[in-house]
Amino acid sequence: MDQTFTSLTSGGADSSPQSPTAADQSGDDLRGGDLDFFGDVPLWTPEVDRMCQKVANWIRCDLSGGIVHGMQHIGKTWAGAYIEATVPTILGRNLVVVRWLTEQNLKKTQEGCLQTWLRQSGCRDYNQSKRDQLQSGLCDFLNDMAAARGASRILIILDDAHWLNLSFYQLLMTLYNDLMRLKRRTFVLQIGQPELRQMKATFLGQDALQLVNRFFAVHYEYRGLGVDDLKDFFDQMEASRNGGFSAHYLRHLAARGFALADLAKPLEEALQLIAAAQNIKGELRMPMGRLRSTVCSILYRLLADTTIVQVTPQMAFAALSDCEVPDILRHYVSAA
Repeated sequence: MDQTFTSLTSGGADSSPQSPTAADQSGDDLRGGDLDFFGDVPLWTPEVDRMCQKVANWIRCDLSGGIVHGMQHIGKTWAGAYIEATVPTILGRNLVVVRWLTEQNLKKTQEGCLQTWLRQSGCRDYNQSKRDQLQSGLCDFLNDMAAARGASRILIILDDAHWLNLSFYQLLMTLYNDLMRLKRRTFVLQIGQPELRQMKATFLGQDALQLVNRFFAVHYEYRGLGVDDLKDFFDQMEASRNGGFSAHYLRHLAARGFALADLAKPLEEALQLIAAAQNIKGELRMPMGRLRSTVCSILYRLLADTTIVQVTPQMAFAALSDCEVPDILRHYVSAA
């Protein structure tokens, strides 16, 4: 095993120049309270921005539906929230967006599915029991939303769409046709796991060409955050606070010229050392949930010990280990 990596994992005397009670201890022992660095705002990353631009272009080109697929836990749900918030700013007020979460235990009846979609669209009156009433009610509700905003386009985002089955796609087909008759140009974006692409092949085998052409016309593989994108991610995060993120949370370091982009290189080196130790080949992709947690772990270390003046690969590795990234990293690698 590489000697540098051994020093990172063995806790030897030279593994970190920082105090072992601050920089390298478990995040459970750190002080500082709950500062909620990220909040509930969807995070910008270069990859989510690329995806958002792609989806906006699909809509502009009058396509009817497409899929975004990717591995588990790389931030697809957050990406869906980002699309919901951002695509209207790209296309202007000519678009309204609804986002529906498809649950694994979604009611198996079409009536139950329509009730769920009505509720998640913001409708308070969705307790009808007949399918035709629910179907027309959903169409009317979406049409009224668009009319209230003067929009001719509707974007329907279906998160975790890999749980849908053929009967639910039949509901979508009817809804799409009804909205188009009302001159509401509709785009259905499905977001889910790689099974979505397999579903397209399944429907092709069943000669369901209309369904495939309507909802599987185009696709995008969402790959999460690449290691090369870390600096751009941190630059954007730094700019997310007026006056700078570091100046707000880490004044003692910001006074020395520190910025969040200084975390990119140590994190990249720590990830590469993990990959080398596990003989991982290919392009590393950082799962977004673990990235958020790792960054929080580093920030709390910096707050707990104000004598730390530089983030090292050792500290980054300790934070990654705190969030058990080494245990799952090999599952987030693109083929070389």
